[in-house]
Amino acid sequence: MASNKLVSRKAINITILLTVIILVSSFVKITTNTEFSSITYEYFVDNNGDATVKILIKIPLKEGASWIYVPNNISWSLKVIQGEIVKSTEVPTDYLFYNNYSYHFLGPLKLKIEYFFTYASLIGRDKALFFSPLVYFDGKLQCTVKVYLPPTAVLLETDPGIYLKESTSSHLIIQFSPIRGATRIKILYRTKETKLTEIRKNLGIYDGKQITVTILTHPRYKSIAQRIVETYKQAYPLLRKVFHVDLRNITIWFKVPTIAEIGVMGYVPLKAKKLGDIYLNILWIRTKRGFFEQIALHELTHHFLWRAGVNPYSLLWFHEGCADYFSVKICLENLKLNGAYSRHKLLLDIIEDYFRKYGKNIGFIQHWTVWSKPKNIQLYYAASYYIVLTLGIKYGNLTYYSRVFKKIREAGGVDSNNELIEFLSEAAESDLSEMFLEWGFYIIKSKASFSKVLKIIGVYDLISEVSNPFTDILVRRSQKEFSGGNIVQALYYTLLALIAEYPASIIISAIIIIVAITLTRKVGDEDASQESKGAENHRALHKIN
Repeated sequence: MASNKLVSRKAINITILLTVIILVSSFVKITTNTEFSSITYEYFVDNNGDATVKILIKIPLKEGASWIYVPNNISWSLKVIQGEIVKSTEVPTDYLFYNNYSYHFLGPLKLKIEYFFTYASLIGRDKALFFSPLVYFDGKLQCTVKVYLPPTAVLLETDPGIYLKESTSSHLIIQFSPIRGATRIKILYRTKETKLTEIRKNLGIYDGKQITVTILTHPRYKSIAQRIVETYKQAYPLLRKVFHVDLRNITIWFKVPTIAEIGVMGYVPLKAKKLGDIYLNILWIRTKRGFFEQIALHELTHHFLWRAGVNPYSLLWFHEGCADYFSVKICLENLKLNGAYSRHKLLLDIIEDYFRKYGKNIGFIQHWTVWSKPKNIQLYYAASYYIVLTLGIKYGNLTYYSRVFKKIREAGGVDSNNELIEFLSEAAESDLSEMFLEWGFYIIKSKASFSKVLKIIGVYDLISEVSNPFTDILVRRSQKEFSGGNIVQALYYTLLALIAEYPASIIISAIIIIVAITLTRKVGDEDASQESKGAENHRALHKIN
C-alpha cells in the first residue's frame, strides 16, 4: 500500500515536471517566433552639413511585402544582405522629392539602403539646423532614428523629443524612438563660430547712382549667394520700371532658422522710417531651382513698395500680394526659373479651396496688420495674391501696375484702401470699387472722380497745370483727401491752391465754398448708402471668421 502511494507521488511529480518543461519550451518557442520587424535610420553629418544616410530594414517573415519612401532627385543604393526581393515598384507620391518604393520578398529579409544627402544641416555663423530627409515607411516596422553630429555640436532643441543622447570622440549621437507616420527630424545645435563670407555685386548705375547688393553667408553657400545677386541684377531694372523708384544699397543675410521659424521663408524687419535688411531662411535652398530666388525677390519687392510710398502698416495685404505677384511673375516669365511655379500653385490652391467652401468674401485681409499673425496666415497670403493677380491679368500686368505706382508716387504715397482703390481704378480706367465691395472690403465709394468734381466746380483748367511748386503740393494734398473720402477737406485744399496760384481769385474762392456745401450734402448721402453696404459686408465677414 505504501509502495503504491510512493509510485503515485512520483508519477504526479513527473507529470508536473513534464508540464513545466513543455510550458517553458513552448514559451521559448513563442518568443523566438515573435521577433519583430524593424527599420533603423542613421544620419552621419559632417562639418559642412552634408550627410551619409543609411537605412537598415529587418523582417523575420518567410515572405511578405513592405514599402518605404526614397528620394527621387538623388541616387540611392539598395543592398539585399539576406533574403530575396522577388518584385518591386517605384512610383511618384504627393511628396515632390520622394517616391514610394514597394517590394515583395522571400525572407527572413535584411536590406540596406544608402545615399548621400547634401545640405542635411544648414549652417550659420555659430548655429546649425539639421532637417532630415522624409522619414516615412511601412507602419508594421518598428523604427529607430539615430543622428550622428560632429563631436563639437552643442544641442539646443529637437523635434521630436530625444530618446537617448551620447557623446563620443567622433560624434554627438542623438537617438529618436519610436517614430510613426511621415516625419522630419529637426535638431538645432550650436557649432564652432565661422566668419561669414561677403558676396557683393553692382546691379548697375541708375540716375547716376551705383546700386549694390551685398550678401552675408556661411562660406558653404557662396554659390547660392551668387545665384541670388545675379537674380537681383536681372530683376532690378524690371522692378524699377514698375515702381518708378530706385533703392539704396541692399544687404541680405542668409539665416539659420530656429525650429519654430522653419516655415518663415524670409522677412524684412520694419523700422520707424525705413525697412531693415533682408533675411532669407537658408533651409529653402533645398527646393527646386527658382523657389529660393522667388523668396529673395519677394523680399526685394517689399523694399520697392516701401520706397514707392505703400504703407505696410495699413496696407499689409497689398504689400504681400504685390511681393508674391511680382516675384513669381518675374521668375517665371522673365528669368525662366520654373521653381517659382510651386508658390503660385500653392496660393491658388488655397484660395480656390476657400472659395468653394465660403464664397468670394475675402475682405478679412484688409484687417491684416504687422502686429498680429493670423493662425491661417497662408490664406491671407493667398487672398492677397489672388486680388493683385486678378487685377494684373485683367488690366495689363506689369504695364498696368506701372501706371498704378506712377499715380501713387505722384500722390506722395498711399495709406488707405479708399486711396488705393482710387489709384487702381484710375490706372484701369474703370471703377473698381464695386469689385472690392463684392470681395468684402469696407470702403467709402464715391462715383465722382476728383477731376470730375473740379470740372463741375469749373476750376479744373485753372489748376490742371500749375507753375507754383507750393500750389502743386496743395493740389496733390487735395487729391489725396478726396481719394480718402474727405470731400470738404479736398475742396479746402483746392481753395488754398487757387489762392496760391491766383492770389486775386477771391471771387472764385467764394464760388468754391458755395459749391462745397452743395456737394458735401449730395456726396454725403451717397457715401452713407455705401457705408451701410460696407457695414453689411463687414458683419458677414465676421460670421465667416
